[in-house]
Amino acid sequence: MTIDYQLLIDEAMLGIVRKILINTQNNGLDADQCFYISFRTDYPEVVLSKHVKNRYPKEITIILQYQYRDLQVFEDRFSVNIAFSGIPETIQVPFAALTGFVDPSVNFSLQFKHPLENNKPLINDDKDKPKTTKQKSQKDTGGVVIALDQFRKK
Repeated sequence: MTIDYQLLIDEAMLGIVRKILINTQNNGLDADQCFYISFRTDYPEVVLSKHVKNRYPKEITIILQYQYRDLQVFEDRFSVNIAFSGIPETIQVPFAALTGFVDPSVNFSLQFKHPLENNKPLINDDKDKPKTTKQKSQKDTGGVVIALDQFRKK
């Protein structure tokens, strides 16, 4: 039997993000806390308006801080109502679409490499779960890099 240790690590890291979001769903965020969640907009089952998908065809980073509502966390995805250019919409994001998660208030971050980048299957046939790979170095994924310092209180 071959053990896919990387898959086990990836599943555990996605589980951490899920638990953090469940805690946020149940208890909200602390006053100075926020989350930066990056995900592939072209991943199957991501639900975004056409306007947002056209503006961010590959990847987007959303910020959960003050102006989000109705965060709901499910086994394989989360949904949340946030505003894009002042227009609120409810989005759905499968955990397998995540490329990054940052909580700058405690200097915590995780990065994921999306399977579409390596033409790997989206579903692991053995476990019927999405497969992601942790990034070991910064790579250009076509997304926008945002300096976190611009959002910190001075």
